[in-house]
Amino acid sequence: MQLHDCINFQLTKIQKTVFTYFKDSLAKFDVTPSQYALMSLLWNGEELSPSHIAQELDLDASSITGLLNRMESKELIQRVYSDEDRRGVTIKITDKGMALKKGITATIEECNKKVLRGISAEDDAALRRSLSVLHQNAAELCK
Repeated sequence: MQLHDCINFQLTKIQKTVFTYFKDSLAKFDVTPSQYALMSLLWNGEELSPSHIAQELDLDASSITGLLNRMESKELIQRVYSDEDRRGVTIKITDKGMALKKGITATIEECNKKVLRGISAEDDAALRRSLSVLHQNAAELCK
């Protein structure tokens, strides 16, 4: 098999390029794509545990801790400690993080439109279904 025919190579190349475009587009907000993803989970006002966030974002514990630390230092999120158990913690969005919602959401929507330019709604839906199947197949193989 030729390298350019390998699905891993193709997906990695696409992901790197798309990630760089989104990262550059979000830089004006001083937010990374990972930070956007975390905030998007919190924008509904719900407090979430770090483990729930890690599961939703498919991150390991050390990665989520670093992400939370960086975002807390930017005052985008706040750790809320349980009164009953000091080890119990949830994460909530701050007013500063909430204030970014409109601008970041508009930027993400524009980025998606540009990256998907030339792809019909039907092909977009088919692409997303295919990516979901690829993810499921790979996840089963990793068990």
